[in-house]
Amino acid sequence: MPKIQISFLASFFIVALFATNSCTNTPDYPPPSVEQALALAGENAPELEKVLEHYSEDPADSLKFRAACFLIGHMPAHYSYASPALDSFYCAMARVFSAPGGRSAAEEARYAALYDSVWARWGAEILATSAVVPDVETVKAGFLIRHIDDAFALWRKPWNTRVSFSLFCRYVLPYRLGQEPLSDWRALYRERRQDRLRPVPERANPTYLYGVCTALNRDFTDNLYEPSFPLPEFPLDRLVDLKSGTCREFALMAAAYGRAFGLPVAVDFAPQWGNRSLGHEWNVLLPREDMPLPYGVNGTLGTQSYDMRGDVVAKVYRRTYHRAAGNLFDAAAGKEPLPPLFQTPCIEDVTGSYADTSSLLVPLFPDSLPAGRRHAYLAVFDNRDWQPIAWGIVRPGREASALFRAVGQSCAYLPVLYEADGSLCPAGWPVLCLPGGNRTLEPDTARRQRLRLTRKYRYSYTLDDCADYLVGGRFEAANRPDFRDAVLLGSVERRPESRFTRVDVARPGAYRYFRFVGAPGMHCNIAELAVCTPDGSRLEPRRVFAADGGREETRPAMAFDGDVLTCFMTERADEGWVAADFGRPVPIGRFYYLPRNDDNFIRDGELYELFYWDASGWRSLGRRTGTMESELIYDNAPANALFLLHNHTKGQEERIFTYEGARQIWW
Repeated sequence: MPKIQISFLASFFIVALFATNSCTNTPDYPPPSVEQALALAGENAPELEKVLEHYSEDPADSLKFRAACFLIGHMPAHYSYASPALDSFYCAMARVFSAPGGRSAAEEARYAALYDSVWARWGAEILATSAVVPDVETVKAGFLIRHIDDAFALWRKPWNTRVSFSLFCRYVLPYRLGQEPLSDWRALYRERRQDRLRPVPERANPTYLYGVCTALNRDFTDNLYEPSFPLPEFPLDRLVDLKSGTCREFALMAAAYGRAFGLPVAVDFAPQWGNRSLGHEWNVLLPREDMPLPYGVNGTLGTQSYDMRGDVVAKVYRRTYHRAAGNLFDAAAGKEPLPPLFQTPCIEDVTGSYADTSSLLVPLFPDSLPAGRRHAYLAVFDNRDWQPIAWGIVRPGREASALFRAVGQSCAYLPVLYEADGSLCPAGWPVLCLPGGNRTLEPDTARRQRLRLTRKYRYSYTLDDCADYLVGGRFEAANRPDFRDAVLLGSVERRPESRFTRVDVARPGAYRYFRFVGAPGMHCNIAELAVCTPDGSRLEPRRVFAADGGREETRPAMAFDGDVLTCFMTERADEGWVAADFGRPVPIGRFYYLPRNDDNFIRDGELYELFYWDASGWRSLGRRTGTMESELIYDNAPANALFLLHNHTKGQEERIFTYEGARQIWW
């Protein structure tokens, strides 16, 4: 089988200790995991022993002793990176974060340029020189005692009265959130937002928890930055001033604010969406084990799930301090190479909190399995490559298979194997995980079908919103500039597709003026108009004018400028219009119109190539050039196949699809 290369930030190395323990499920203290941690600590063991001795002297500190055991017992799973170059990078980025700035497109661009320039200066040296710093070998007694005492001081605040000790240990107590360099961050975060809690009464009331979380999570400057390089994780004391970053930085900052005030807050993440590129990270408040309340920065509790309504969940994990039960890192025990996602024991599968899930028993190619391979993966498509997001246990034999539990429905998955060089090998046919049952996409080359393709990327609900603006509009031609002699050439009766729609004029005539009139009560809003003679030659306007001048960024000329990503929109929501003056009467035989769009429909003059997935990867069905009709025809495509349409001319967004009922079904 050929290998599919995937890119990732190479791990420097993983600190491994294959032991698990919770803070509440055993009466024996200190538990075995603490003894193992002390053995790994080497010369730093006395520092950790000081913490245990400190909390064992007074019976009143028994819970603090158990908390210290929890932190030390799970400490070998944690580490950070260090180098002089990394220190310089953090100092430079601290100046970027602390500089005054607001929230706007211009500010996002400014911050992105600053990020890029700092990384250009230090990035290569960081990757070349950074070394792993294991917590168990470096954490000092004073540091750990300060964090434990600080966390306990917050545990019984008026809003925390029902937070269990187990939740407290896992989502308030930890001194770190990821692999960031360690810092004393709690007091700094409280100092920045202490005023948000002044109205909270001193009497105990567990319902205050929700208001406190919302109050802390307001009024951040949140310019989103999508780097083209893997960012190091920032010390939490630097993130307190964050104004621009990835969703991960903002989620870590918001979690630090919550925990600094004693709130049980975690970071959940989708490593890769099931129906588009990228993944996402957000926060979740956990007032109880069975009541996760997700939220994004500057959002209210529960809104994060609503914001994800257009995204298909394949897998969601929670970042933890403790070693999650049943994690792959411990199960593999260093005997197999693991994808970067699973090179930690500290992620917990919480997909069931966000989506309907199924278990998939997936057949594997018998000749794809190396001897002794115990685990396979499900990968989802990220618009370019397959990315592993779930793992399953291999069942070897003549009918080899792998079982994957709790995967999101309405998604296409590819079973793969992960190799030590970072590549993926296809291990079976793609599978559609559907609410009514699963479907294997093994292409049937004996049955051929005709494909009519109109797009290379999936629809979104925003495209339908844009197209709805046109419904009720009409197209007119005239020879008077006031259109008193207007002739109706066509109208928009139903929502158009997000591509050029062709209208043939029933009785061609010669007209000097052509216009689109928006629907009553709506802003006249259209991306592009193209008027042609009966033989198809495009007519170029001498001038373009409108009922009003439109908004500053949506001028009338944009409706005829040939750029599908610009548009005209009137200031007023009434029967506005935009018109073309051809300078003299010209014969009009047909015209095309286009709603606001994402430029992912079939474009005139651009070169496309259709592929389907077979056992060896993507196989070409040939190239076609797009026309103004915004469609491509393929007459010899296999049935029951997974397809991908690639634009060789431009663009990045491309999505896999099946073809059913004479239309593209996106996955």
